[in-house]
Amino acid sequence: MKTIFSLAILMGTTFNVYAQCWNKVWSDQFNGTSLGLTKWIPQIGSGGWGNNELQYYTNRLENIEMAEGMLKIIARAENYKVAQYISARLRTLQKGDLTYGKFEARIRMPVVRKAYGQPFG
Repeated sequence: MKTIFSLAILMGTTFNVYAQCWNKVWSDQFNGTSLGLTKWIPQIGSGGWGNNELQYYTNRLENIEMAEGMLKIIARAENYKVAQYISARLRTLQKGDLTYGKFEARIRMPVVRKAYGQPFG
């Protein structure tokens, strides 16, 4: 009798299950030929910004390329100003500041061609 009573209570109980529905509030599909400056800010300079990075960051086309829905940040071995390497550094400060949410990215890292400290080639 206890089993039937317990089963009746469980059957009478409803469970509210809420699926998480994500609302897209910011995105960039990189459809175009140049970086969208309404969403991205190139940082220019060197000094590592706390990470002891060896490159000088530029906004040059040699370092930022967009094609076929992809953004490419390209590092090169090149003597430029005070550094031996150049690259790009992008941020979304005050253009896409989010604290919580779901973040997605598809990222591919290149194969390192030579040992650390040697020029890319």
